Amino acid sequence: MQVEVLEAQGVPLARIAANLGIDRKTARKLRRAQAEPTVAVRRRKSHLD
Repeated sequence: MQVEVLEAQGVPLARIAANLGIDRKTARKLRRAQAEPTVAVRRRKSHLD
């Protein structure tokens, strides 16, 4: 995970967030997360179904 690597190098959290293009709060959540976040894809039924 990039956040952990950058933090281990001593980069401040605000700069990590700016480099990754995410909010500081999101970077903080990613730093605390145990695993890489996944994106759940929800499929909606179409009107034709």
